[in-house]
Amino acid sequence: MDDLTALMEAALADKTDPVERLIAFVHCHVRFHAERAQEVFIGNSELRSLPPEARAEITEKRRSYRAVLEGLIVEVQKAVGGQALSPRLHAFSVVAIGTHVSSWYRTDGDFSLDEIIDTYTKIILRGLGVVDADARVDAHLALTD
Repeated sequence: MDDLTALMEAALADKTDPVERLIAFVHCHVRFHAERAQEVFIGNSELRSLPPEARAEITEKRRSYRAVLEGLIVEVQKAVGGQALSPRLHAFSVVAIGTHVSSWYRTDGDFSLDEIIDTYTKIILRGLGVVDADARVDAHLALTD
C-alpha cells in the first residue's frame, strides 16, 4: 500500500483539474495492479493471515486510499455537473477494476496495458457524466507518451 500510495500522490501532485486528477489516479491504479500482479495477489490473499494490529494498519491505509479516490469522484461530479449514483460505490468499482486486472492481464495478451488503462478510464469518466471523456483520456495519453 505504501508504494501504491506514493505513486498515486506523485501522479496527482502537479494536477489541479479534477478530471485530470481522476484520470491520473486511474492510470496509476490500474498500471500498478497490472505490473505488480504477484504482489497484489499475495497482499490480498494473505491479509487475513496478518496479526490484528498489522491487518488494521493495512485496512486503514486502504480506506485512506479509497477516500482519496472517492473525493476525486465527488470533485469530478461537481466540476462537470455529473452524478454518480453513489460516489463510494463508484470508488469501490474503480478499486475493483485494478484488482481484477491484476488477475488476468498478460503482456502477451489481446490488449496492451495502455489500451486497458485508457478503456477503463473512459468507462469510469463516462459513468460520471464527463461528456468529453474520450478526448480527455486521449489528451492525457498524448502527454504521457
